[in-house]
Amino acid sequence: MRFLPDSLISSSMLCPVYDDSMKSEIAQMEAYLHGDSLQTTHGDFPTTHDAFEDDDDEAAMDATVQAARDNFIQSLRAVDEESYHRGDRFSRACRACDRDHPDSRVVSRACLHIVCGECAAFAYEECPICRIPTAFAPLLEDPRAPRACTSCYWPSPAERALLSACGHAVCRACAYTASGRAEGRGEAVHCTMCGVHSELIPIEEELIEDVDSITRRFACMEH
Repeated sequence: MRFLPDSLISSSMLCPVYDDSMKSEIAQMEAYLHGDSLQTTHGDFPTTHDAFEDDDDEAAMDATVQAARDNFIQSLRAVDEESYHRGDRFSRACRACDRDHPDSRVVSRACLHIVCGECAAFAYEECPICRIPTAFAPLLEDPRAPRACTSCYWPSPAERALLSACGHAVCRACAYTASGRAEGRGEAVHCTMCGVHSELIPIEEELIEDVDSITRRFACMEH
């Protein structure tokens, strides 16, 4: 797939609302969709009969991969719904200057850190957090619905991906859908909002703990 390089796929990129079993299942499914579990062994010199079998196997494999991808996308949408109904909130704070609500934010393409536009401008082409040389991609956010997916319009996905050329963000389910369609057409992913061809990069966002849960924690510490 074109969505995520293998080097970026790890449990550390999964949203913290997932439990360990969900992390394992999603990591296994991502590896499966990348073809890691789809290796078949044939002789170096197939016969004509083998060639026909190969065609049948390839068609069956394509159907299996498509079904697996569809199920995986549905599981991501289910996670989004659970997160939304649970009331999960995500921080917009710049991780460099700690401003809670900066006017604009950008994503470092090298390390995926999210910082405000001002900190990125003063960093001179390196991440202001980890100092890795990088380029920044803008993250466009509508003040009325800053985390809404620009493809399916789900109001607050558990995880998002950024279309680096235009700055629009989509939920992870829509990102995998767009990646699969682009792969089938043999072209780059394009933004469903503005039509610009782009690269998809993950957005790492932090959950804001519920105020009541923090209050209860301190109350327990006092006793």
